[in-house]
Amino acid sequence: MRNDRGISVLARDTASDLARLVRLEAELASEQIKAQMGKKVVSAGAGGMAVLLLLFGLAFALSAAAAAIAIVLPVWAALLIMTGGCLLVGAVLAALARAGLRSGGGVVPEATKRRIREDVLWLREQSF
Repeated sequence: MRNDRGISVLARDTASDLARLVRLEAELASEQIKAQMGKKVVSAGAGGMAVLLLLFGLAFALSAAAAAIAIVLPVWAALLIMTGGCLLVGAVLAALARAGLRSGGGVVPEATKRRIREDVLWLREQSF
């Protein structure tokens, strides 16, 4: 009878430890996800503001360049040259932005995924 009582206490302690482990892992994963999302939000905000300021600066620069080209060519040709240049630079910048947003992995860090997998395997071993 005494062994039965010891087993029930051990089972209760194991269940309590398991619940605590799951809660702590969830909290850790949540904090890591928040940190990763914070970095992405800051990067996106900086990128958005940069795009806005670059557009204003670019509009003035392109206007000046078109006016300069219009001195030696017809206005329509100057504007067409400037349009082609804008499209080319825009395509390059879009490719760079896409590569930057894809790099750095996903929102959930690989270390967190690996640790959760290890915990699940450990729990499976403990249940059998």
